[in-house]
Amino acid sequence: RTTTRQRAGEIVLPYGLKTVPKKHQEYGIFWLQQHWRQGSRGAMLCDDMGLGKTFQALAFFLWLREQMDAGYIEKKPLLVIAPVGLLRNWEAEIDCHLIAPGLGDLIRAYGDHIKPLKRGRHQDGTAGLDTARLASAQVVLANYEAISDYQLSFGAIPFAAVVLDEAQKIKSPKARTTHAVKALNSDFFLAMTGTPVENRLADLWCIAD
Repeated sequence: RTTTRQRAGEIVLPYGLKTVPKKHQEYGIFWLQQHWRQGSRGAMLCDDMGLGKTFQALAFFLWLREQMDAGYIEKKPLLVIAPVGLLRNWEAEIDCHLIAPGLGDLIRAYGDHIKPLKRGRHQDGTAGLDTARLASAQVVLANYEAISDYQLSFGAIPFAAVVLDEAQKIKSPKARTTHAVKALNSDFFLAMTGTPVENRLADLWCIAD
């Protein structure tokens, strides 16, 4: 799926990588960059566990951040959605693989970290978050439950890209979480799953959609 126009960006390994990617990871990083430049709405990484999906996604996010800093891409926040346990792993991976300051100013929007972000309620009565604070961040980490519970707040923020870790969380078309994720306003979506062949065709369609 493509947009009507190509995007800017130079295909190159990001300069802020601390870890040298393996050949297949380098190929994956460039493949994601090509998707971005060609105007694609998103892509899926379906490597088996242990092959470096998180690292490739981090490198792609770092590349987007560097392209923003260089003025090639409009500056917008990046969003990582994953189960809580994996969000902690994402932070560890940022510290391990990226040169400080990594992806930049980071906001945690899950668990107890949600409380300081709460700001009143929307017109429909649902709880709201400080969208100005979230929009000013460079990267936001959120779990699927937070996206579902505060979908109006997250949906109001224009993101440059969203990573969906454990993307099988949105394999059910009628699920509230699926609707909340698909309502996000993002230029690019990257779905990650290590179990693509275990899903039904309908599940893969829903994730790709």
